Amino acid sequence: MLAQLREVRERTFIFMKETSGKNLKKYHMPHPFLGTLNTYEWFQMIASHELRHAKQMKEISLALPKTVGTLHK
Repeated sequence: MLAQLREVRERTFIFMKETSGKNLKKYHMPHPFLGTLNTYEWFQMIASHELRHAKQMKEISLALPKTVGTLHK
């Protein structure tokens, strides 16, 4: 899961670099709960959302029994 999260984060960074210097406020897209967001607001929401998922994965991994790792060998 962390690898997938890192991959998405990397693609987001690439997009941010490619669009640097452009006015992205004029582009909007609806969010199912937060209403319509511009590109910069989406960047902020994505960053917060990724942080929460990373914390959730860490919480879950700490709660798992240590023997789970041996089951995947």
